[in-house]
Amino acid sequence: GGATLVADRFGNPRSAYNFDGINDYISIPHSSRLAFKWSYSVSIWFKSCAVVPSSSESALISSGVGTISYKERGYNIGLRESIPVGGGRLGFAPDFSAGSLGVTSGSDFADGKWHHAVLVYAWDPANSTTQKYYFYVDGVRNQSDSTVNNFDSLTTSNGIWIGQAISRLGDYFTGAIDDIRLYDTA
Repeated sequence: GGATLVADRFGNPRSAYNFDGINDYISIPHSSRLAFKWSYSVSIWFKSCAVVPSSSESALISSGVGTISYKERGYNIGLRESIPVGGGRLGFAPDFSAGSLGVTSGSDFADGKWHHAVLVYAWDPANSTTQKYYFYVDGVRNQSDSTVNNFDSLTTSNGIWIGQAISRLGDYFTGAIDDIRLYDTA
């Protein structure tokens, strides 16, 4: 199967993609233009009403490979389980050489409404050993800064997947995704 065109957040027909949560995803081949060297931001609109099972993730967009060695730096953005079980908290995890750290929202966004997420990985040129990452949902800063102490650039050669996690095959997204933007700045 493949993602199908549906109405976007403004009601424009055939302007967003719907993913069935079973086998739909879109892959974008590697491009050096998308392998940002330092800071980057990812903006994405999404809508889902699917409950995310325990110990699972419903990936919106991912890049890189989440291997044990974290050789391919990247990121993963998706809906994660809620407490106690099931739901759709938004999570963001940049991968770096020492591992992967993630932040997860306190709110559940698997509510059938459109939401806008902006996720930022910011390198401070004044301190090359410390970076911060944080995210906004619907214009509200959703989490305090999280600090990464080992600087890495985004060096993946695997492209980008929309609707499935590269690092955890089978973590498909159920819902609609619209207007993805990638920026090489925080």
